[in-house]
Amino acid sequence: MNKIFIPLNRLAATLIVLLLVGCAQQRPMTKSGSSSKTKTKVTTTTAAVTVPTTTGSRETSLFQKAIEAYKQQKYDDAMSTIQKLDLDKVDPQFKLKIIWFLGHIQFETGERQKAIETFVNVQKLSSDESVRAKVTMSILSSIDKMTTDELKDIQNKYDEWKPFVLFKLGEKYMQQGDTDAAKDKFREFLRDYPQHEYVVQAQNYISKMGSLEKVDPNTIGIILPLSGKNAPFGLKSLMGIQLAAGVFGESKNSKTGIRLAVMDSQDDPEVARIAVDRLIEEDHVIAILGPLGGDTAEVVARQCSLAGIPNITLSQKEDLDGLGKYVFRIAMTNRNQIKRLVSYAMDELSMTKFAIMYPTDNYGQELTKYFWDEVLSKGGEITAVQPYKLKQDDFRDDVRK
Repeated sequence: MNKIFIPLNRLAATLIVLLLVGCAQQRPMTKSGSSSKTKTKVTTTTAAVTVPTTTGSRETSLFQKAIEAYKQQKYDDAMSTIQKLDLDKVDPQFKLKIIWFLGHIQFETGERQKAIETFVNVQKLSSDESVRAKVTMSILSSIDKMTTDELKDIQNKYDEWKPFVLFKLGEKYMQQGDTDAAKDKFREFLRDYPQHEYVVQAQNYISKMGSLEKVDPNTIGIILPLSGKNAPFGLKSLMGIQLAAGVFGESKNSKTGIRLAVMDSQDDPEVARIAVDRLIEEDHVIAILGPLGGDTAEVVARQCSLAGIPNITLSQKEDLDGLGKYVFRIAMTNRNQIKRLVSYAMDELSMTKFAIMYPTDNYGQELTKYFWDEVLSKGGEITAVQPYKLKQDDFRDDVRK
């Protein structure tokens, strides 16, 4: 990853974000060659919880009903259903699955400390190594999602899980910008658990926080795909940054001392992660712009949020804003674009009936779903839907249909 330093005009540098709005709207391709895809993802941790093969029993039916309610995020319904089960009428293995599932419901309904206690008890009672491994993942996933106060409450409650809690507390304090508290937790972790699998990462965090104290307010980091299939989009965005920053024209020789550190993500999340570390630790950037792709954007946003470095993302990926207070978006998401389009068509143009033609790739299918849902939610009607092939250039038959 070669770094390029370009002298910038200080005043023009403030216009970068404004100009990038237009440049960032290009639709990059994924590594497979299809259009960039935004995934609407509903994660359920109950995938490994299987219903016993003894069909027809009241308990089996209720358990299946509770799982379905959970998958639909109806957690109160799942809880009320699970409470109707008579645990004395089920075998020990099924009983453990029910209690394990109860832990997930407790977590989603806000009883997070009870959930951890439930998971720990299931792990102690189970002799099945595969079940114990799955419950371990449930515990670690729960710890990862807990708040700082919740983590502090359980810090000394479970000896086996204390190193993970300490480590996560360090990360939480980093995200909050409290580097002193973060360093204290990571040092406590390193002192008490010198052989733990997270030792190297804890040491890296301490080093990274030291780098943050040396931040250069005149250096801006840029991470874009400058090679590979998405290079054309990355290069266009970079040219937009350079144009807004005054790299071209009369201001290009301005001696402001502001620098732009550009790194090639290669459209690879791991390369992008390394790029963030290098920009922070070696170049001491004050902020990072980019990248474009969804997967790389999520990695960069998480890294920046954890390090307390502002990230102005150019990605259309959903939910990046929720990764922390240091993540800012200037590109409209696909969902937002559709909402604006439908709003204009129905509210301004008084249209109520629509036909959809869409390309048969992930991008086309995703926008079709968003468009369809938005039209129906506003009382409109979809009268026809017709897909077409990506390289198709004759649409006469499709239009006639």
